[in-house]
Amino acid sequence: MKKDEFIKNVQEKAQLPNKEEAVWVTDAVLKTLSERLTENEAFDLASQLPQELKGIVEGAKEKIIKMNRKEFVERVAELLKTDATEAERYTSATFSVLKSAIQPGEIKDVLAQLPNDLAAMMARA
Repeated sequence: MKKDEFIKNVQEKAQLPNKEEAVWVTDAVLKTLSERLTENEAFDLASQLPQELKGIVEGAKEKIIKMNRKEFVERVAELLKTDATEAERYTSATFSVLKSAIQPGEIKDVLAQLPNDLAAMMARA
């Protein structure tokens, strides 16, 4: 999947008014997800993303930030300066597009690193 298609799909699924907002949402959700993954898993995930999105996920980090679903959504809300309800919708939309852009085996690997409530959110997206 190309970056433009990824962003367009996020825009549609999250019901965003324009491409710029879809880019911000994508960046916030992928950045937050990368903070929750090990460095190796983030690298594996990034290898299946469009070139322009890889850097968001591959960013260097010193340690994994443990987050449950609520904390994950709150982090996305903080990055986007929005409320938790909107952030949850944006996160679900981005997870849905992400799942369609990467291989099923990689999805399983990502889910294995998430706490149950966050993994369930991604699985349902």
